[in-house]
Amino acid sequence: MSAHVKLVDTQFVPGGIRVPTVACQVGDATYEFVAPGHRVGKDVVVRPALEVVEDSSVQIRFDKWQVHHEALSAVLPLTLRSVSVAVQAAREFHDDQGISWDSPDAEIWSWSMAFAERVNAGGGR
Repeated sequence: MSAHVKLVDTQFVPGGIRVPTVACQVGDATYEFVAPGHRVGKDVVVRPALEVVEDSSVQIRFDKWQVHHEALSAVLPLTLRSVSVAVQAAREFHDDQGISWDSPDAEIWSWSMAFAERVNAGGGR
């Protein structure tokens, strides 16, 4: 099965367009560029991990994804193996009436660990 995942995350906001960026320190320089991401909701986006390799390059890891809430600068404490599992986590977190981005860190951590157990027990995607 083939997939096409759009990682261009522009948003129309009052007065213009917002393009999220990310900064990476590589050697003695900081590089800021458009943050790759797949928007799931108004403020929620899943992003692949970015890793600096040998102080010479930045690697985009499509085997490590995280769920970000941009308005709160928050990230679920999970690293997920695929974009589909990351989207699943974002949607399940959003739909769960017992948890929110404003919940205490310990509750968000517990929810995240329970999600990881369910995904791992089911073989994940």
